[in-house]
Amino acid sequence: MALKKQGNDPVKPDEVGYVFSHGDSNTIYMVLNGVVAAGTTDDQKYFTLAKSLGSFKIIHKTVSFPRQLVSYRADLPASLVTRIRDILLNMHRSESGKKVLRDLESTTKFEPIPGRDFDLVAAFRKQLDTELKLQR
Repeated sequence: MALKKQGNDPVKPDEVGYVFSHGDSNTIYMVLNGVVAAGTTDDQKYFTLAKSLGSFKIIHKTVSFPRQLVSYRADLPASLVTRIRDILLNMHRSESGKKVLRDLESTTKFEPIPGRDFDLVAAFRKQLDTELKLQR
């Protein structure tokens, strides 16, 4: 894996070049315009934008995984964490909460992360750690 500054930067035969597009729409347009050979995006963006543009093919689909995560400092009081969690998990029940969610990349609601997803995070972390060690 080799980080490139731009999609058209040269890639050696023994590496896979990648760039950060800084947005799903950018990724789709980079693929569409031939700047990169492939890109990744979420299902929602693909089916609302990429599918309508044609000439795209899904070559791999990962398991469903939360895209937006909420984290907090380890020293935050448990009562405050619980209160914030309750507010976030119930935002979709009020009009003012729904508006805030819509403004956050058209989010419909927050949900607790299922236990199986924590296992996925552990697996991704192990793979990422291995990749980072290879790049050093």
